[in-house]
Amino acid sequence: MSKAIPTILFLIFAVVCSQYIQADSFAFITNQGDDTVSVINLNSLKQTATIKVGSKPAGIAVSNDGKHVYVTNPESRDVYLIDGETLTRVSRQSVGEGPLGIALSSDNSRVYVADWYEDLIYVLDAYSLRIVAEIPVGNSPSGLAISKDGQRLYVAERDDNRISVVDTEKNRIISRVEVGKRPFGIRLDPEDKRLYVANVASNDVSVIDLSSLSVISTIPVGSTPYGIAVTADNDRVFVTNQHDNSLSVIDPDELKESHRLEIGEYPEGIVADPTDDRIYIANWFDNELVVVDSKSLKILKQIPTGESPRAFGVFVAGGS
Repeated sequence: MSKAIPTILFLIFAVVCSQYIQADSFAFITNQGDDTVSVINLNSLKQTATIKVGSKPAGIAVSNDGKHVYVTNPESRDVYLIDGETLTRVSRQSVGEGPLGIALSSDNSRVYVADWYEDLIYVLDAYSLRIVAEIPVGNSPSGLAISKDGQRLYVAERDDNRISVVDTEKNRIISRVEVGKRPFGIRLDPEDKRLYVANVASNDVSVIDLSSLSVISTIPVGSTPYGIAVTADNDRVFVTNQHDNSLSVIDPDELKESHRLEIGEYPEGIVADPTDDRIYIANWFDNELVVVDSKSLKILKQIPTGESPRAFGVFVAGGS
């Protein structure tokens, strides 16, 4: 047998193995109680790393390819960039007085950060973290969502009870939509046709039609709805209800709550997996990430995290 054959076989084996390694995807969970980010391998459903970040981390955004992870730290008033492959901190940028909500443009070039105290959206270069623009918005901006074409940024203005629509080319507000009381978490559907808004004080979800920029439905849910996720097939919408310790399931065709599940203590951040029938929920008081099957609505796994996980934002690459 030729000596080259074992070498070739080894190379083939190495390539196959590397593809499996690269196929791993991760959830990045901000833990406000111990100033860390827990990294959860979504293949093994185990925590694989813990990354120290700034003070009281809350917001999180992951690039679509999973290579870049951005964390807002409201108490230390900064944003961290983490390398999603090496799982190490890359850089840090001071941002405003209370950075909270965060979103990444679809081309991964811009990071948008909501400053809770200054009523501003900071626009950062995604690679250098340099601040390139500031956009004045309403009172207490929190949740952010950006359209797939990158032309529109949606901002939940909690203390104004409305959503602002920002033109990202001109960096200014072009429209506003009144919603329920104290809007916080928001999420676009996969087709960019609707925006779902969790209203923490009126215990409901506002559904905005984006073609008319009007509220087409207000759906009662549990107590203090916080975060929203929409499945990749647009079949179900999920809402975390903090004070109910529950998860509301909304039928987007009927525009009503179809199920309500007990999910654990004080659920906050939530995201739908882009390729699997899974929903991931961070339970603040339980210090865990809960994995739910989006079809059967059964709990598949409860994974320990750091202390007081919030995971406010899209904490899985390509998540919705």
